[in-house]
Amino acid sequence: MPETGQKNVQTRSQARAPPNFEGDDMKEYIKSEVEKYFGSVAFQDSLREFITDSVKMACKNLVESIVVPIKDEIQALKTELIEVKRKCNDNEQYSRRSSVRIYGIPEVPKENCIKKVCDFFQKEMDLAFAEEDIDRTHRVGKKNRDGNRAMIVKFKAYDSKRSVMKVKKARLSNKTFSVYEDLTFLNRKLLYLARNEYKETPVWTIDGRVLVNMDGRVQPYVPTVNIYTWLQSPSS
Repeated sequence: MPETGQKNVQTRSQARAPPNFEGDDMKEYIKSEVEKYFGSVAFQDSLREFITDSVKMACKNLVESIVVPIKDEIQALKTELIEVKRKCNDNEQYSRRSSVRIYGIPEVPKENCIKKVCDFFQKEMDLAFAEEDIDRTHRVGKKNRDGNRAMIVKFKAYDSKRSVMKVKKARLSNKTFSVYEDLTFLNRKLLYLARNEYKETPVWTIDGRVLVNMDGRVQPYVPTVNIYTWLQSPSS
């Protein structure tokens, strides 16, 4: 019995051992085994995974090499555009430094705007301006049956506009009229933001700058949003 068991062990061992080939037979055997492995599902899955990962990595590196510089350039252009918008807004506001907007003057067809604003300043604000003091004046906005359009008044001299702004609060406080600086689209939005944020605090403008009275200290209003994106909208 023991001899039989020993023979069985030897037989199994011999079955697992590679064939004892030499020369061309060995080459054919190796070739066959290699082809068998390359044709196996396991190898094909491994190869597919390797190729997929390699392609993904190559694509990622390629995209990053292209996209990252473009992102940096776009960010630089955005920063530059914001600065350009800021300067454009400042220049536009400077061009309006001698202008005011008047609200509440009744509108009639074929009106003489220059005479009408001179009469308004004399009667409602006790300010005497000759027609020669006015560079130009006209209504702004679309005609509205339910109300009167505002009037823009551009003085020939900045001091004329400043004299109006100095007395407007005292002389129009109990009247249906109001006078404001002629602000750019951006600065009007800025003033709107400030008044909504500081409802119980005096807010006003001087030469387009929005100011807030903070506990007795006058400070420029600083918004918490990027206001220059609003410049995409048309100004009026």
